[in-house]
Amino acid sequence: MKRFLAFGNGLIVGVMVLLNGILALRFGNYMSLVIIYGFGVIIGLIMLLIKKDLKNIFKGIPKYLLISGVLGVLNIFLNNVCVNHIGVSLTLALCLAGQIIFSAVFEHFGFFGVIKKKLSVRKLPGYLLIGAGVAVMIVMGV
Repeated sequence: MKRFLAFGNGLIVGVMVLLNGILALRFGNYMSLVIIYGFGVIIGLIMLLIKKDLKNIFKGIPKYLLISGVLGVLNIFLNNVCVNHIGVSLTLALCLAGQIIFSAVFEHFGFFGVIKKKLSVRKLPGYLLIGAGVAVMIVMGV
């Protein structure tokens, strides 16, 4: 079930990147960030109110974890810039390649307390296949 949810999340990300790129074309990169995150804050607050979970929002959260908000803004901004220059497919393919590389390194070394999962030779064909797919997309100009 969790794998299906992860796949569904990938579909959502694909639609989100496309719509965010269109928004950036219409309103510009910076204004689109304000619109996207402003709406996100409103939805997040509504969800917190429904769950009645507003007390002690930041209690016990290590400060370095707040960097994820900055990374989220950079992610949306860079997606918006890339989508409007190299297209949705190549943007997402390169993003996926970067995510896989970083996730493999983070899991291998157990960064930020992630459960260690050593890189294995068994995963190499998958990494090579993904790399080959991205390379084909770059060469073919997709």
